[in-house]
Amino acid sequence: MAKRIHFEDDIFYINLLIRTFRDGLELDLDAELFLPRAVDDLAFIDATLERLLSELTENERLLERSEQLLNLREAEERFVETLGRVVSGRGTLAQALVPFSERFAELKTNSLRRRSLIDGATALKNDTDDDPYVVSRLELNELLKDEESGA
Repeated sequence: MAKRIHFEDDIFYINLLIRTFRDGLELDLDAELFLPRAVDDLAFIDATLERLLSELTENERLLERSEQLLNLREAEERFVETLGRVVSGRGTLAQALVPFSERFAELKTNSLRRRSLIDGATALKNDTDDDPYVVSRLELNELLKDEESGA
């Protein structure tokens, strides 16, 4: 990675890759063509999420660190959801990925560990935490999640 990391863009792109992968699970893809790529994509996403978390936790003076940690947590949630769809075995690509289920369980464990680290890093109280009229970023994401999955 470059010396200056553009966290917002990097996390946006990882989210895009996760969504694209998730959408691909809904298609009737030729597993022979896409299986190697699918395995590589999931490994790439896992490694990139790990790297981004490492960079964010090491850089405590980053101006928008908390916001980017929350963005990264959202990406982790999408990643775990996508891994769940893979493990469920629905769709041609997910069925072809069944032999790799142990690896995907490991990726899910990695993601849950990272989410726990993010939660620990963002546990500091914000001034708006006690204000009942302010909707937190997590609450907003939760409210919009249903709308996103319906689209």
